[in-house]
Order: sequence, then structure tokens, then C-alpha cells
Amino acid sequence: MKTKIFLLSLCVAAMGLISCNPGVSSEKEKELINVFYQSLDTTPDLFTARMSQFGLSINNQSSKGIGYVNKHDDYDDQLTVGVHFDGNQINRIIYERYLNKESNVAAYYKLFSDMIADHGYTDWQGFYKDPAERSDISAVRWEDYSSGNIAENRQKLCDHVINENLSRIQTWQYFVETFVYTHSDNSQWEGRIFVYTDQYFSGMIDDDFEQGYRKDIFLQFKLERIEK
Repeated sequence: MKTKIFLLSLCVAAMGLISCNPGVSSEKEKELINVFYQSLDTTPDLFTARMSQFGLSINNQSSKGIGYVNKHDDYDDQLTVGVHFDGNQINRIIYERYLNKESNVAAYYKLFSDMIADHGYTDWQGFYKDPAERSDISAVRWEDYSSGNIAENRQKLCDHVINENLSRIQTWQYFVETFVYTHSDNSQWEGRIFVYTDQYFSGMIDDDFEQGYRKDIFLQFKLERIEK
């Protein structure tokens, strides 16, 4: 009993992005997204200090950008953040993580979409394709949404995120929301939520994956300054 209490206390006391359960803590993820919005009119140095408070360390750095990561040894639990800037002005923040350990991706997506909507925005658009081709997903990375279906509203887009389809190994899917966010200093930002899948041959044929294939589910969230 004492051992169980001790282990529980360690989990409760742990400060970081990873909870006692596998994957990224939803509470910490929400706090981190809030910091992104709060940091749009701050400096890169202050942003770095805030990332450090969340347990993220600098992974790479240049005169125009800094990359941060929470851990290197398990990409399923890994999240990365990138900030791009010109001098002391932040121009872009990108947040990325795998959703492979999320047991209900559809529910996760709805909660993430709700969280971003709570910050407010205009000019919302939604696109999806299920199933998609790998070439479709490559095009969406470059903001070409011509291959996708247009979602009438955010709820309908969320309804198209179907766990059963995501679990099928040899298919691809993508879901995109774009919008314009106006910050308190009147700067405007192009926002995007982009969830997509990728399947690939692992080189190992075993009983756990269909014919040796594996599938990743990936999330990218971006805020990019609109230059006037």
C-alpha cells in the first residue's frame, strides 16, 4: 500500500507535459496553446523562457527561428514547437505532435477544435478527404486544398473524423481548418489546424500490423502573422 501511495504521489507531483497516463496531458496541452496566443506580441526570448517552464528544451536554433522539443526517445509522446521571428517580432508559431496514443482521435479533434474556437476567429473554412491519396496530403502541406471536400461548418467537419476509418492501416485521411485570428494589438494571424495520416511499410511483418504496415496520425497547429 505504501508503495502504491508513493508512486501516486510521484505522478501528482510531476511537473511537465507528460501525464501519468501515456500521451500528452490535455490540461498541459491547453495551457501550452494559451501561451502561444499570449505570446504573439512578446519577444523570442520571453517565448523561450515560457517554453522552458513547460519542460521544452531548444532542439535547433538560427537567427530566424528556434525549435523546441519535450523529449527525443519516443516520438509518440513527443511534441515540438517552432517559433519564427524577425528581430524581436514573432511571425509564426507551429505546434506539432503525433496522435498515435490517443484512443479516441475523433473526440480529441473535437476538443482541440473547440479549444481553438474559444479564442475567437473569423473567415473559418474547413476541408477534408477520407480516404485521401498521399499526394493530396502533400498538396495540403503547401496549402492547396483543391482536392478536398468543403465542410459546411465546424461541427460537420468534426463529424467526418471517424475513428474506424483512421484505424484502417492502408488508407490516408486529412482534415483542415483555416481561420483569421485578430490579437489584442490588432495584428492579424492566419491560423490552421491540420490533422493527417500516413501509412508506411515498417519492414517487419508480424501479427500486430496488417502485412507489416504501420500508420501515424499527425497534428499540426499554426499561427502565422498576416503582413499588412
